[in-house]
Amino acid sequence: MKNGTENSMGWLRYVALSGPAGQRWVEDFEQVRPLVEMCRSSVKRLQRGGTHAESAALLQRAREGLDGLKGSVDPSISSAADRSYYGALGYHFYSQRAFDEADDSMGRAQLAVVQTVDRRRWTMGLAYDCLEFELHRARIARDRCRWDDMREHAEATAAMRAGRRPFCVLSDGAQVGLLDLRRFYGSLPLTEEDRELVGRLVEEPPREGERFVRAMFRLSGFVIEYA
Repeated sequence: MKNGTENSMGWLRYVALSGPAGQRWVEDFEQVRPLVEMCRSSVKRLQRGGTHAESAALLQRAREGLDGLKGSVDPSISSAADRSYYGALGYHFYSQRAFDEADDSMGRAQLAVVQTVDRRRWTMGLAYDCLEFELHRARIARDRCRWDDMREHAEATAAMRAGRRPFCVLSDGAQVGLLDLRRFYGSLPLTEEDRELVGRLVEEPPREGERFVRAMFRLSGFVIEYA
């Protein structure tokens, strides 16, 4: 498995474009950004031949740093950072074939996304990551030969990508799906480059999601984002 787009923090740009409150949130996020980058480094180190001991040390430092900041930063910032921590932790476990722990971590990463969007709706772009974590969980289930679980997660991924299922459901019952992301991005002052980038996520043909999932199970080196 490989890491996904190099600019995995690009979602912060769209938070900042959402208005003054979003801009302040992004500025405050800088308090945890070095710890988030530490989580990403743990994934990259493993992918470049590093040891699990090195990865574990980075993740432990990140966890201690994030725990130390709780109470002094907005809870939505803490949960956004937890999304990266648990995503990286999931890869750490997956690469050791510790599948129970990997799946649990991916579930925790999904929950962290929901908590973040629930607390601050201008982080709505993160909701798409729930699809990514469903995809990771499908692959974990595949490697465990748990075909029913694999099919459930894969079908959820395809339905999210095609707009038939929300990426997440918030505490007030509000659903965040493909159309909601289209409206969110459509409300922002995007450049042409921005529109091209987000269009790849939210403007794909309805059946693209199904092809996407089928391709994942055919290609052993499919590119997905962890941290």
